[in-house]
Amino acid sequence: MLFCSDDDLKPPAKNASEIFSVDLGTRDVATLISGGTNTYPSWSPDGKKILFRRMLGEMNSEVFVANGDGSDAQNLSHHPAFDGWPAWSPDGTMIAFASNRNANYQIWLMKTDGSEPRLLANTEGRATEPRWAPDGRIVYFTNCKKADFGVDCQIMAAMVGEQVPKRQ
Repeated sequence: MLFCSDDDLKPPAKNASEIFSVDLGTRDVATLISGGTNTYPSWSPDGKKILFRRMLGEMNSEVFVANGDGSDAQNLSHHPAFDGWPAWSPDGTMIAFASNRNANYQIWLMKTDGSEPRLLANTEGRATEPRWAPDGRIVYFTNCKKADFGVDCQIMAAMVGEQVPKRQ
């Protein structure tokens, strides 16, 4: 199992946070990724890679991938926008993530090497936390919008075969 330390000890500033693994059988904990702000870790379907979000500076968040032992971390998203909340497709060929590339946070897809980013869900509000259906045909996510004197959040779904044309 993967988890990260808290990156919001003094919001809105981000603090250093590490990614850890815990062996549920032995309860051994290992630090896999450190140095900077690293959050939202996820194992690849084959268990060989780790997908995560890393802050680069104060306003740039990128989607990274590393080997299962935390080595060889590589930036996949390479965009000045805030990219994060990455999730592997069940077959390990695609990554869903949230990004504010078009001003609002929306759900995007890209190949696992970071190529061919494309908008999946053209939403208004703040769409984050994408999660794949087990068959890989639908991505579920939260979308929050300001409403009256508060915020209205809903769980939404986007069909993977019905992507919006590529925009960057």
